[in-house]
Amino acid sequence: MARLTILLCHSPFHHESVDEAIEIGREALNRGHGVDLYLMMDGAYAVYNKQNGEPFNVEAVYQRLSDLMGKGARVVLCRVCAELRGISEENIPKGIEVGGLFDLSESISDSDAVLSFAGRG
Repeated sequence: MARLTILLCHSPFHHESVDEAIEIGREALNRGHGVDLYLMMDGAYAVYNKQNGEPFNVEAVYQRLSDLMGKGARVVLCRVCAELRGISEENIPKGIEVGGLFDLSESISDSDAVLSFAGRG
């Protein structure tokens, strides 16, 4: 079984890379691979549990992350990125790890492949 690390730096509802990262992670899990999803920069907004896509019949991104974790994905939120964006602990769903660059470097080191959604957007 291979291991995949996905670095996500874009915010929800702003760039399609959020959907792409989640779908790639889901498909990798369905194929039996391990998945680490690291949320950095504006990707930190993906965990914000006050999102409400209901008026537009869109599932909140944090719920989709919870579904990924239920399938075995490890989701890590950059602590500094969250703090700089005013995301407090009560706005982070259970099961999401809060870490730092050391966690990202470990994930990269342990992975067979790394996808980065960090370009200009």
